[in-house]
Amino acid sequence: PTTSISSIEKTSPISIYPNPSNSILNIESITPISEVIITNTSGQIVYKNSSNIKNVNMSDFTNGVYFISVKQKSDMKVYTLKFIKTD
Repeated sequence: PTTSISSIEKTSPISIYPNPSNSILNIESITPISEVIITNTSGQIVYKNSSNIKNVNMSDFTNGVYFISVKQKSDMKVYTLKFIKTD
């Protein structure tokens, strides 16, 4: 017997821009956001916020690759996207 995936979600309801970013990382979502967590490549949490989640000030972040996890209020799904911080 073969196992297959019937459908794969190709687009995320979350978008971030600009990527790479050097100052403000904007977050857009189709539904309200309940929490945003940013981790570095070592898995350390470098940012966490659960209020007024429309953007993140990146100016104090060191240059590198980060992962932003966005939790939606409606269904509590978590979407994780990769972004780069530059000067």
